[in-house]
Amino acid sequence: DTLALLQESARCDTDSDVRCTAIEQLAKGWKDQAWLFEFLWDGTFHEPFERKEDWDDNPRQVALNAILEYYPNHSETRSLLQDRAKHDPDPELRKFAKENLESRI
Repeated sequence: DTLALLQESARCDTDSDVRCTAIEQLAKGWKDQAWLFEFLWDGTFHEPFERKEDWDDNPRQVALNAILEYYPNHSETRSLLQDRAKHDPDPELRKFAKENLESRI
């Protein structure tokens, strides 16, 4: 089952690039499913990524970007951006969230 494989890869794969790709594919393929916003929201908080190199893709940022793309008007999107702009451990994601907050004013 493709869905189960992507969900498992997004949550558990040891390679952050694989997790990023799985999150992107889930967002593209299942954006109309009610459970996806919660899945992505959860990923922005609980993904264990730690940046080692500047060019590393952060799965939390990929999840947040998918929320911004597919759920820009969701009632929790703005508060999620505010939280990640202040509290995410990755400075690149904090910057991304802050820039997106500023563009929404």
